[in-house]
Amino acid sequence: MKGKLYIVNILFFIYVLTSSVMAFGLESSLDIKKKANYSKAYLEIEQVVIDILHTDKKTSKEANTKIEILFNKGTDLWNVFVNGGARLYADVFIYKQLSDVTVNYYVQTKQVYKSIEIYKKLILESQKYDFMEIELDTSFKLIDIYLDLGLVDLANITLANIEKIMNEYFIVDIDNIQKNDIYSLLVFYEYQKYNLKLSLLDFNINDENIQAINFDFLMKYYGYKYITPFSNIVGRRAAEGYFELYNQNNISGENYYTNSQTLFVYAKYFAITNDKKRANIAFLELQNTLQSNALGSTDPSSKKNSIYIKELRENFDFALGNTSNVVLQRIPLKFNYLSSLYSADINYHSGEIDKATEQMVEAESRFKLLVEHYKKLPSEYQYLDGVIKTKRELLTLKAIILEKESNYTQACDVYDELIISNEKIRASLPINLRKSYFRGYAKDAYLGLIRSRAKIYEKEKTKKSFDNFLVALNLLSSRQLKDLKATADIKEQNLQELQSSMSKEDLLYIIFDVGTDILIAGISKDEIFASVIPKSKELDKKLYAIKNDLVEKQIYNKVELLNIAREYINPIAKFKGIKNIHLLSDGVLSILPLDIYPLDELMLFENYSVDYLTTLNISQIDNKKSKELKLLAVADPMYDERGVDKLSDITFSKKRSADISGYFQKLPETRREVETISKNMNSSKLLLGTDAKESIIKSIPLEDYDYIHFATHGILGGEIPDMNEPALVLAKEEKEDSLLSATEISKLKLNAKLVVLSACNSGSGEYFRGEGATGIARAFKVAGSKEIIASLWPVDSLATEQLMKLFYENIAKGNSNSKSLYFAKKKLLTNSIAGENTQRGLQKKSNETKVFEAYSNPYFWSAFILIK
Repeated sequence: MKGKLYIVNILFFIYVLTSSVMAFGLESSLDIKKKANYSKAYLEIEQVVIDILHTDKKTSKEANTKIEILFNKGTDLWNVFVNGGARLYADVFIYKQLSDVTVNYYVQTKQVYKSIEIYKKLILESQKYDFMEIELDTSFKLIDIYLDLGLVDLANITLANIEKIMNEYFIVDIDNIQKNDIYSLLVFYEYQKYNLKLSLLDFNINDENIQAINFDFLMKYYGYKYITPFSNIVGRRAAEGYFELYNQNNISGENYYTNSQTLFVYAKYFAITNDKKRANIAFLELQNTLQSNALGSTDPSSKKNSIYIKELRENFDFALGNTSNVVLQRIPLKFNYLSSLYSADINYHSGEIDKATEQMVEAESRFKLLVEHYKKLPSEYQYLDGVIKTKRELLTLKAIILEKESNYTQACDVYDELIISNEKIRASLPINLRKSYFRGYAKDAYLGLIRSRAKIYEKEKTKKSFDNFLVALNLLSSRQLKDLKATADIKEQNLQELQSSMSKEDLLYIIFDVGTDILIAGISKDEIFASVIPKSKELDKKLYAIKNDLVEKQIYNKVELLNIAREYINPIAKFKGIKNIHLLSDGVLSILPLDIYPLDELMLFENYSVDYLTTLNISQIDNKKSKELKLLAVADPMYDERGVDKLSDITFSKKRSADISGYFQKLPETRREVETISKNMNSSKLLLGTDAKESIIKSIPLEDYDYIHFATHGILGGEIPDMNEPALVLAKEEKEDSLLSATEISKLKLNAKLVVLSACNSGSGEYFRGEGATGIARAFKVAGSKEIIASLWPVDSLATEQLMKLFYENIAKGNSNSKSLYFAKKKLLTNSIAGENTQRGLQKKSNETKVFEAYSNPYFWSAFILIK
């Protein structure tokens, strides 16, 4: 079997060499192909590739335009070429070459996001002509780009597509190594590598037993040593000033480098999960693999390196050609550096801080040597090797080690350096991609700066250090919302400005998930407080279980919430005389309303009015009586009648979201709701039944209304087919889809004091770190509403009707929006409402009924929150 594996790997070796036309330079290669009568389209595509390589790698409008024109020209030529009958692997490879050189330009000019559509197109072309290796190779590259930009959901979708291909075409027998071919194993462990990367991104550790089994099998696989594919050593050298850029991460062509990354991720995973035995095995094999890549000593000053270069010359002269020693000398430098970096990282996560510190210093020194060496080579070598981009990993690791050693000031300096680089990348992104940016690798620097500056405040207890902490918080908080609204509209306040805006009854409370810790802070008129508390590994699971019990079963788990509140909520009690809490939160503690956390045995809501902030600014909070009460209300839309028969056997109590059949129930009580609340307003316009249309809403001057109220179904993105963003469901009409989506809402022009979303899940949705409350509520904020009332889960329609009636009664009495919602909730909580509906609970299909005393259970009243 070893002989068979060796032969297969030799075939890979020969394949990569023969595909490396750059051995003689692209222009020389092009001349040869002209003489060989290659098709005109093929030759023209290769000329386009050469032109792209010649383009200046400095970002400019002119250069970008040139690249777009060249790529489009190459794509058109490709279509001509394939329509002429091209089907061979080498034929499809020319389009891969075109794609990769274009991506190279965007990577080097820090416009990585533009690579996405190029690689997606390449994947489609690979699927069309059944070239699976190119499809897989490109898919893995695309995941790396998604992770760089924080597009975690797209990375997961792409990985799931790879898994489908594996399940259909690859059989990996983890019980018998000898039954597997090399390529299947390479794909399998490349998949595992990215699966682990995604798990580690937010320390979302799952399936530890499965990963242990996969790793043990991997170690059997490593018992069969292969020669290093020679293209990885030569680096597809430059000749005549050009460079072959395609296939730089090809799975088969980068066997050992790919394996070293896989081993590193496994070693880190097992170090974090405290599986010291497997972490050590992976670490030792990783070191062996890195040395195998270097094919010499990992010490750049060793005489072995000159010996190894001489042996390369003797044994592979036919392929090395005019490759200079300078090109070959980068190999030991590269893997010497990676050895130090990976060692420092793994030792840090294993708790060996002294070793990690020593190796970090070594890695920094070796990185500088490598950078200096790259200056002697064409810039494309940096792109090919992919090592320079590990500077972010290097600096992030350095900073967290400094944090661990309580060197917080130095850690802040390193995080600042990282953030400067991140901000340049983020500024290059379209605004619609910026909300995702802090879900990827970039987030570590921002979270680290917040943690470190909070720690400095804990030590110094000065207003200056607290202000510095607030600055760090503002770098992450609601950044995309600020971009959309413009800085002048959403301005942060420093400590002095915040405190001067407060009354003695106000408390600004901050809860931020900062990775492995939870940051809590409080600001009142006269006091400040901040603390970084280690985050329990089980916190996320516990909170999601508590929410599930509340929403699905109407069970309020006070005992578990009390335990959580002791750590993260109890500091509120330190501030005396407080009646109003303004919450700025981010992370897992945001999934439940602050209202329902117990404080001194009572729910916090029973003693405090709570509203939610999007930024550190309370100067715009309006607690004054509204003089104008002009209302626009939309309710009881006439839906498509398709689902009537299917709904006949459903025993659900009505909720304002899509029911399990995928259709929408009528909500006649919403008509009563808005007809009743309109009586409390100075003037009202009601859009009911067939008038509750998307086209009508878009046509009227919405900026004329002080209060806008939607009482209808709300959906989350992906809840129904072909709708991937949150939306409000409106009346059926021909020219519109009857779904007022978040994108459409954000383009409306509003000047409302308040938008009320009396619908399901209007304050929840896809989570974006630092952006606070999301969902459809956010779109109304972008459109211009000063405040929004939204829900965190599917709400009971009859309870909501009662809550809204009470809310508007309090508005009419002159109370602020915040106080009006507080008083309305309290009335439901204290069970002071009488009527035929007070005993209604949520009915399940199993006919099990959980009946509460009126609406006193938090499920019925606490879902609605006020976002300022």
